[in-house]
Amino acid sequence: MGRVNESERVTVINPARALWNQRNRVVAAGNRLSKLIDAVARPNDLPPHQWAQFFALILEFRPEVIIELGRGCGNSLSCFLEAANQLGGRAVCQVHSLDREDNWTPTADRIKTFVPMEWFLPANVLICNILNFDFSSIVQPGKRHLIFWDAHGFEVAECVLGKLLPLLVDQEHIVAMHDVFDSRYECPPPGYGSAGLWKGANAEEQFFCLENTISSVAQTISVIDFKNRNHIPFHSAGQSFVEFQRQEQEETKELQRVLGKDFFTGFANWFWFTLAEAEGEVTFPKVINKELTLVEQLEQECKLLKQECKLLKQENEDLNAGLASVNNSTAWKLAQRFYRLRDRAAPEGSWLRTSYDWIRARIR
Repeated sequence: MGRVNESERVTVINPARALWNQRNRVVAAGNRLSKLIDAVARPNDLPPHQWAQFFALILEFRPEVIIELGRGCGNSLSCFLEAANQLGGRAVCQVHSLDREDNWTPTADRIKTFVPMEWFLPANVLICNILNFDFSSIVQPGKRHLIFWDAHGFEVAECVLGKLLPLLVDQEHIVAMHDVFDSRYECPPPGYGSAGLWKGANAEEQFFCLENTISSVAQTISVIDFKNRNHIPFHSAGQSFVEFQRQEQEETKELQRVLGKDFFTGFANWFWFTLAEAEGEVTFPKVINKELTLVEQLEQECKLLKQECKLLKQENEDLNAGLASVNNSTAWKLAQRFYRLRDRAAPEGSWLRTSYDWIRARIR
């Protein structure tokens, strides 16, 4: 159990209001965001309007640490990196991205064609098993944290709720959950249609309806259970946009005008919560550690070695590129021409070369 420090309680974030407050910065970054969306080439995984919403949320909340659980091909990571750079770069905001697979490298290669290498500095891209990850290595006491939860399954939920969240009790934070719809505003009547019963699959056609949520990912069930046990509100980003459009009609028209239909739709399809709104002491599920088999341990070590090899390969390519640029520079070519003339006019061992070396040493 853990008790939230009263000094750590945060003002409730309003995603719709954040988009309004940060609209000018979203507009200014619009071309870059569009290029990033094209580079990732998976718009159905994270639609443009969600890019704008999360980009604005980060600028509004100003997290110093972002922890991304589930990376895929890099939609959210790209969005977070652009926002982190807008906040001031790695010195201000660090982005830790966790995933079992490396689908990011091809995306990063495409992004490198239009961003400087410094753009990637806030990122700590990890290929790892979230279930066995030591979150204490990336949670930073006294910092403001944003958790983006897009890794699926009950085992992941147990790990996040039982290992990560206890570390955030005394930290200012919000936890944003993707793939959760508000049944009151964002979905048609939740009939079965041609779909069968949801039986535990993640992100498939079948879905379940609990309270005011519609989802097809298992962790939503675990979070609803967790928030009910701890009397924590589970905020609908979609509700904030519906209420904003009802109450702020002129502002809504302005958002439609400046952001366009891609970056503003009036829908959200994600929820968020924070332990800071718990009514009393927070209770967490016990994590039942699963012993890794020898094969699983070797697989993890192989993935880490592959990651290190890719990093070394990239560093080597960067060094070679830098060396090539030096070799091709005018100054380098002139220097090489001078040395060739010197060697012909004053060969090694000649009195001219000895005098040259003596004068050069004196000048230094």
